[in-house]
Amino acid sequence: MNILMIGSESSHAAHFASALKSLSNNESFHVSDLWTGDGNNYACDVQTAFPKVNFVEDVEATIARSDGVIITLRRASEHFDYATLAIEHKKPVFVDKPFTDTPERAQILHELGKKNNVVVSGGSTLCCLSNFEANLSAIRNATTVKISFYADPSSPYEGIRFYGSHLTDLYSMYSSGLPERITLSSNCEQYMIDFFHNSQNVRFTMRNSPSPVLITFDDETIELSQTECYMAGMEHFTNILKNKKASDSERLLRSVKLMSMIEKSFEQKYGLNRN
Repeated sequence: MNILMIGSESSHAAHFASALKSLSNNESFHVSDLWTGDGNNYACDVQTAFPKVNFVEDVEATIARSDGVIITLRRASEHFDYATLAIEHKKPVFVDKPFTDTPERAQILHELGKKNNVVVSGGSTLCCLSNFEANLSAIRNATTVKISFYADPSSPYEGIRFYGSHLTDLYSMYSSGLPERITLSSNCEQYMIDFFHNSQNVRFTMRNSPSPVLITFDDETIELSQTECYMAGMEHFTNILKNKKASDSERLLRSVKLMSMIEKSFEQKYGLNRN
């Protein structure tokens, strides 16, 4: 199957290409085309994994002849137009985190996917890790959940959402609906987002320096691998291409809505905007 990868500025392009190469039997899944308009930082890495990759400029024409699309652009605001093209051409699409920049755009992609019967997936590949999936029931039934990771409110890639979306994606994997309100606090080392929803006390801890991804549910704690997630995410996408997975767009919509609440709280309390 021919996969178009849109974007090579992010290291995720290299990680995803390497994972696809490992998953592919006789090149059954391969990156056949690559658009490097965002920057060619990792184009050579993609080419190392798939030496026959074509560097393309006409994205829509390439989407039309592809079997699936992976979007790795770093800025969430740049995802919508390309995801829309993929869905309109009825191609399964994996949109890297953050899924998109506004709840309105996430809603459109969700509805467009349903209308065209296209599987829309993506977000944080941490959600695809087996040790997380194995504990989903226990996490869902816990009275207290804490999710912590690094996130930079001043990231040049549109602020807190660039890394913070990992936390909202993980939460949206097991929880339905949204909290009515959130409380934001901070100290010199981290930001804390607290809320109560579905009979559960939840805290997101966004640390100021690189840190492990930890999920604590009642008295249990698991760590999610920041290296194995790429393989897990691409295995998820190849299963979609083999018609073995359903769309992720509804839970991604919830994640974008929750991230929008967090961004507004940051703007109001700290004057940090999303751009």
